[in-house]
Formats: sequence, C-alpha cells, structure tokens
Amino acid sequence: MKFLANSLKSICSAFGVHTWDQAYELLCGNRHTLSIQQHRGELLLNRIFFFASTFAVLTPAWVLVDWLIFPWPLWVELAVLRFFAGAVFLAIAWQTRRDASLMRARLLLIALLFLPYMFYFVADSMLSGYELSGIQSATADIYRLLPFVIIAGLSLFPLTLIEFGFYALPLLALTLYSVFAVTAVELNGAISTVWLFLLILGVSLISSLNQLRYMISLTSQASYDVLTGALTRRAGIEAMELQFRLARIRGENISLAFFDLDHFKSLNDSHGHQAGDMALRKTGDRIRETLRKIDTVIRWGGEEFILIFPGADCIEARVVLGRLMQAGLGKRPDGSPLTASIGVAELRKDKIRHWKELLALADSRMYRAKDAGRACCLDSHEDELRWDWCADTVNETG
Repeated sequence: MKFLANSLKSICSAFGVHTWDQAYELLCGNRHTLSIQQHRGELLLNRIFFFASTFAVLTPAWVLVDWLIFPWPLWVELAVLRFFAGAVFLAIAWQTRRDASLMRARLLLIALLFLPYMFYFVADSMLSGYELSGIQSATADIYRLLPFVIIAGLSLFPLTLIEFGFYALPLLALTLYSVFAVTAVELNGAISTVWLFLLILGVSLISSLNQLRYMISLTSQASYDVLTGALTRRAGIEAMELQFRLARIRGENISLAFFDLDHFKSLNDSHGHQAGDMALRKTGDRIRETLRKIDTVIRWGGEEFILIFPGADCIEARVVLGRLMQAGLGKRPDGSPLTASIGVAELRKDKIRHWKELLALADSRMYRAKDAGRACCLDSHEDELRWDWCADTVNETG
C-alpha cells in the first residue's frame, strides 16, 4: 500500500498536482476562472488556426504526389476529395478568427479532429477498389497512418481529462472499427496497430494534461495579486470586458462597484507600509469571503478595488456590499474601524453602452461618496448606505 501511495504521489507531482482542487482542475473545467477559460480558448483557437490553415494548403498540394503515383481515375477521385477537405479546413481556420470563446474552440476542435478521419475512411474505400503494388501500395499505406497523426495531434492542446476522453474515445472507436471491420489484416497486425494507437494516446494524454497544468499555473501567477488574492489590473480588465460582453449578448444586467479605502495614505504615513499591507490583505480576504461565487474582485491599484456583480442590479449589489460593511474590514492600528468609500454603477439603470463607461461612472460616484464624508456607498438610485449605520445594525443584532 505504501508503494502504491508513493507511486500515486509521484505521478501527481509530475503533473504539478498537490491538492484536490488542482486535481479537479485537470479533471474538468468547472472551477477554472474566467481568466483561465479565456486564455485557454485563445490558445486552442490559435493552434486550431495553425493546423487548419496548414492542412488547408498541404491537403490539396498532395494531389501532385497522387498524380505521379496513382493511376487514372484514382488520382482524380482523390484530388476531388482533397480539394473538398482543403476547403473545409480553410473554413475552420476562418472561424477561429471570430470571438475567442472556449465553446467555439471546443466545437472547432471537433471539426478539426473528425474531418481527417472522414477523409481517411473515404480515401481508404477509394484505394481499396484498385489493385496497387510497389510504390503505389507504399503510398497507400501512408494514408493509413492518418489516425495516428490525428491522435498524436491531441498532445498539442491543453485539455482536461474529460475533454480529452470526449475527443479521444470516438477516435479510438473509429480506429478499432477500421482495423477489425474494414481493413483486411491479420489478427497480429491488428493487435499491433491498436497497441501503437493506445501508446500514442497515452503519451498525448500526458502531454495535454501537463500543458493544462502549466498554463493554469502561469495564468494564476500572472492574474492574481499576491498580497490581496484579487485579480491584477490587467487580468481584471480582461474579466470586465468579458463579463460586460456576456451581459450584453445574453440581455442580462451587471453592476460594478469602485471601492477605495478611506485615509489609507495617512495609515501608511503614520504606521508604516507593513501596517498598510496588513490592511490590504485583510480587505482582500473580507471582500472575497463576502462576495458571491460568481462575483469578481480586482485590485485596481494601491488601495482601490473593483467588484463585479454579474446578473445583479445596483440594489442586489448593495445587499452584498451591505453584508461586507456589516462584517467590517477590521481595525486600523489606532483602533478605529477601517472603512471605504464605494461607488456603484449598473448597466440597465444607467443605460451604459461600454464597460469603460460603467467603470467611469462607478469611479465618479466613489468620489462623490468621499465628498459626502467617506465611509459610505453611493449607487444608481443616489441612495447612500453609510458604514456607521451598517456597524450599528450589527451591534444591535449581534
């Protein structure tokens, strides 16, 4: 048992997996952040574009080889098939230039993988109708290597285990069918073919999962602020653009809060940057503990944070912010409560057309909250939610 446990631990370490959450990230993409999903979608589409555009050129170009080796009318039949496949590859490459979504990448990857298989089956049936020998037979055997090329190509895409199985198992089934039901080969040759296919499949799986783990690690390091655990400004802009675009496409609402700690400069000046860092760390923890799972927190810069509330109007956002104000952000070194000025803007109520307008309006209301005495929240209804009122509510109910 100890040997098995150590072996499993070594395997997990090889994939960079040290926690159950990391293992789950490799199993499926349900817990991947929007940033990871976006980067993975872009990476998949870029690689699909490269291979689709390459095959769009090479597939028809092989007609010259068929013309030199195969008899008439076989090479003509293959030429028609090749030009048709090349056109489809070109269409796949063209589709990758549109919106970089993970769902689009998954669908195009299906097309990229199964088109060569259909090409293989049709071409194999054409070749089987002719008596070929010598160099003609050797060239025909090259066609039969296509399934191995396809399954090896999976190693170039960062896929979860479930995604890999979704793509690979149908390809395995088609290969087994072609070996045992279509191609007239001896049993020993069929077993060798299947064994080689499974070996390449295993290597592709390891490569695919390693790429995914590496990409998640790099994206997480680049996307999250070490001090507060919030998204960095760069990653946050990508998240805002994506959330806003999804809200417009789906006809849903979205609210945004601009959150600025009060008198933070004086805290740093009076008690040092270490005290300031502790306040920021505590603020980041409290925000992430209070927000809904679908909400996003961004460290915009210094003591400024941005909170994104998908599907929420300003009233629903204010409920979440009220809980945060009730919970509090902790104490300053002098014992006084740490508070913030907050401005909230809403897509529908404020009739916003671009995420930058939403951000600018929330920023403007945050400054108005500061002008109103700080320690309060100002939303689209011009209602003030004051920090001391929330604290009194906690004291009365607690």
